[in-house]
Amino acid sequence: MQNNEVAKEIISSNLYLSLATCVDNESWIAPLWYAVDEKLIFYFISENTSIHALHTKKNPNVAFSIFNSQEKPENVNGLQIEAQAYEVGLVEIPHALSTIFKKSSAELFKLRFKDWSNPQTYFDLSKFRIYRLIPEHFYMLDTSITETDRRVEVGVS
Repeated sequence: MQNNEVAKEIISSNLYLSLATCVDNESWIAPLWYAVDEKLIFYFISENTSIHALHTKKNPNVAFSIFNSQEKPENVNGLQIEAQAYEVGLVEIPHALSTIFKKSSAELFKLRFKDWSNPQTYFDLSKFRIYRLIPEHFYMLDTSITETDRRVEVGVS
């Protein structure tokens, strides 16, 4: 399998990403459930007072990784992704919700949010927001080299 196919498989077969943020030398990492659309924009729902949400308001430059932590060490591969993080605006919420609820594991959100399909649930006075991650660069382990751990940039489209 080619690297871009492996990258797509990693994205589609996992549920969580680890988002790294930094503001004023304060680093933070957060495990987050995600969904991704056809343009490879990633979405997650979080409280607007979470550390990662506060960080992205001040510094949208983030990095995140996706990998299967259940894999055996000799089989594991993952993605490291440089991205820009933004809160989703009211006009964009319907597309974000559509993307989120296409993912089968999204049923949890329907239980958690009584009015899950109403855009106002994630806007205005609500404490919950939808965020998007716009990837700029994808990196993964170069599987053609076995004697060292070298990352290569991957074109994912």
